Amino acid sequence: MPILYMSPACGHCHKVLDEANALGVALELRSITNPENATALMEHGGRMQVPYLIDEARDASLYESDAIVAHLKKCQDEFE
Repeated sequence: MPILYMSPACGHCHKVLDEANALGVALELRSITNPENATALMEHGGRMQVPYLIDEARDASLYESDAIVAHLKKCQDEFE
């Protein structure tokens, strides 16, 4: 399952969440309000920026909401 690092106050994160819901794509959500998740985000991506998607099954890591949405749409049928 793809992992989405996000912040509850982030409009771009909600854009990704709304699109994932519309597509029926389940995401594991990790809020950076949790310090452990914030540290993990920096370790994985190197920037304190959300949204950030990690899709290990497709070897993809993406920051920008438009890029994340495009990835979800492209791979929609492949997600469990």
